[in-house]
Amino acid sequence: MPYNSPQVEFLLSVYSETPNYFAGAYNFLTTKNYGINTKELFFGAILAYEYNLKGKTEVTNRRKPEQKSIAKLKIDFQEYLSKSETQLIDHLNEANKTYEQYATQIDIIKTEKENLFTDWFENTKTEEWQKWFEEKTLKIEKLEETYETKLKLEKPAKYWESKSTKYYKQGQSAKTILICVIVITAVF
Repeated sequence: MPYNSPQVEFLLSVYSETPNYFAGAYNFLTTKNYGINTKELFFGAILAYEYNLKGKTEVTNRRKPEQKSIAKLKIDFQEYLSKSETQLIDHLNEANKTYEQYATQIDIIKTEKENLFTDWFENTKTEEWQKWFEEKTLKIEKLEETYETKLKLEKPAKYWESKSTKYYKQGQSAKTILICVIVITAVF
C-alpha cells in the first residue's frame, strides 16, 4: 500500500485509537483469506468493512435514527424523572399538612379534656359536694355504730343460747334418769 493512501490513514487511526483491533482491520484490507478467531480480530474486521463500504451499509444508516431514539428516550426519562420528583414533593407536602392538622386536633382535644377535668375537680370542692360528702360520712359512722351494737348484743345472746341448750340437754338427761329410777323402784 502506498504511504499516502486513505487505507493507510485509516489503519493508522485504528492503530492509534484501538491497537488491539489493528490486526483484524489490516488482515481484512490486505488479504482475501483471513481468519477471525478472536474478538479483537473480529472487531477490527468490522471497522475495515465499514470503512470499505463508506456509508453503504445499514449499520451506518441506522446510527443516526438510533442516536435520535436514544436522545428522545433520554429526554422522556428526564421529563418522567422531573414529574416523579414533583409528585413526590407534592405528596410529602400533603403528608406534612395532614400531620400538622392531626397534631393540632390532638392538642385541641387534649386541652378540652384537661379543661373538663379541672372543671369537674373544681366543682367537687363546692358546698353541695361537701354537704353530700358529710351526709355519707355520717351515714357510714351510724352504720358502724349499729354494727358494733349488734355485735355487743350478739355475744351475750350467743352465750345464753349455748347455756340454754346445755341446760336443756342436762334437764332431759336428768328427767330420763329420774324416770328410769322411778320405774326400777316401782318394779321392786
